[in-house]
Amino acid sequence: MFYDNVDDSIRIALGTGTSKTVVIDEFITIPSGPDMDSSRIEWDGDNGISIGSSVDGITYTPCINGQPIPQYFLGSFDSSRDLHIKITMTTSNDSKYLPKLKTLSMSFYNDQAFYANNSSSYISTDAGEIGMSNSKYELLSRDARNGIAVKSGGSFYINTNTLTKSLEFFYTPSDLNGGGLIEASNEPTNLSWPTGTISKTNIDKIYVNGVDKTLRQISIIYLPRISSSMWLSHLLSLFLGG
Repeated sequence: MFYDNVDDSIRIALGTGTSKTVVIDEFITIPSGPDMDSSRIEWDGDNGISIGSSVDGITYTPCINGQPIPQYFLGSFDSSRDLHIKITMTTSNDSKYLPKLKTLSMSFYNDQAFYANNSSSYISTDAGEIGMSNSKYELLSRDARNGIAVKSGGSFYINTNTLTKSLEFFYTPSDLNGGGLIEASNEPTNLSWPTGTISKTNIDKIYVNGVDKTLRQISIIYLPRISSSMWLSHLLSLFLGG
């Protein structure tokens, strides 16, 4: 393994065509001073890079890029504050495939609230885990780590005093099963697809990638002809009276 100062990465060195595995072990102690209740781990690397975490250095759990560290997430933040990180770089042919790791970052939170740059509005957790990337990726790359990541079963509030007549956002579904996107109680509003058919309240129009899908079934919206799991789409929802 070596450090490539051309693109600031570490990678497996060029070899003679054999398989090779390189393992890097690191240990950190999370500071005990500030209150913390959640985390996020994120890396920029090629195929052949896998990362696991552990509190005892023996039993490791695979990490998911852009998701909470398995031992330190909302509702289950390990009291030891010990963290072992194992980085594994694997290639089946070190003369052709040389996996590289450019960045690895870990963040710890004590309040899952993300504030707007130009107002007092903010996003906060409702149920489950949410997180926001420390890095920005080109929009056309359709990188799922951009924006807010919501763990399975999670949701978040948009807290604002501004009259909201529409919502426009990019959406990357992790799967195509039943779910929902919008729920409001002060002005009953809903956009969901619990059984595969869209259910909507107080919503006038739904556009997906610029196409009016208001009267279509949700399966048509998200199936591969327009979008698929882990594929980014542009959504615009107009509320009644907007």
